[in-house]
Amino acid sequence: MLPTIQLGNKENPPLVFLHGFMGSKEDFLELAGYFSSDYHCILLDLPGHGESNSFAPHSKPFIWAKDLIQETVKDLDDPTFIAYSLGGRLLLHLDAPKRVFISSHLGLKTLEEKRLRKGQDASQISRLQDNFEGFLNNWYNQDLFVGLEKTSLIERRERNNPEHLAKAMEAFSLSKQKLFEPQEGDFFLCGEKDKKYHSLYQKRACPFAVIPSASHAPHLENPKLVFETINTHLKERS
Repeated sequence: MLPTIQLGNKENPPLVFLHGFMGSKEDFLELAGYFSSDYHCILLDLPGHGESNSFAPHSKPFIWAKDLIQETVKDLDDPTFIAYSLGGRLLLHLDAPKRVFISSHLGLKTLEEKRLRKGQDASQISRLQDNFEGFLNNWYNQDLFVGLEKTSLIERRERNNPEHLAKAMEAFSLSKQKLFEPQEGDFFLCGEKDKKYHSLYQKRACPFAVIPSASHAPHLENPKLVFETINTHLKERS
């Protein structure tokens, strides 16, 4: 079982939130707050993050994490999942009919892309283990996060255990993820400034919405607009 925060009436339809790499369930508190009047919101800590403070080595880490998520939400009736980045990449492994992805990669196409990514991740892991503070500053100075308010975010990230994060980064590397196709009913969001994911979703013919003036973490940059966008999608599907 994974640690959770729950908001809203348990009699309402369930929404399950999965955060990104180095995040925690608290990352979704503001967004979930908008949903909590009409939904039962369940915010999870993914393996190696937040209060899920241990990381067990596993030969099939994506399946292991998927099973942990499913075990945590097994008593929920037909939940909708809202997942960001790494959380979305784990969600791809769940056979759930109602899935919303925020800035989540569907997988690399070629062996060469995977080889390059494996090398990049190995370098990042080494930096993370050697100098966590420096790693955090470099990570959030990437073009993906342009415009994001970083000071308080980095302070939250520092609460994580860097050794557990290193294990999670290695286990859930994009180089190890299989390539997925969007399934019927999936919905994707990305920030206007996040050109990489805007292009990715266009090329993969994903149904997606763009959050104006946001970068790679629109749920942190403009949670109200992300709520309105997702809420409109959910009402259209109901």
